[in-house]
Amino acid sequence: MNLGRDRINEIHRSLPSRGEIHPGLRLAHGLSEWPSSANAEAKHRLIHAVAEIEVPAFYQKALLRWQRLTSNADRFCGFTLNTV
Repeated sequence: MNLGRDRINEIHRSLPSRGEIHPGLRLAHGLSEWPSSANAEAKHRLIHAVAEIEVPAFYQKALLRWQRLTSNADRFCGFTLNTV
């Protein structure tokens, strides 16, 4: 199935890279075509590649800022989950 990602991938490749890749965008646009369930190897490679992306420093800073802004227990309920 063609997902119409050719143009998006073309734009993405033309942008200057600072070595920072957003994992969600990589998952959404990492394949020009989503393979059928019979051929899941490309999906597995993409997911493993995304899992290896190092978190850029500015994401860490944004997370800390968000945690500070939502730390008031009278207004927010928060919890942390870890993925395996």
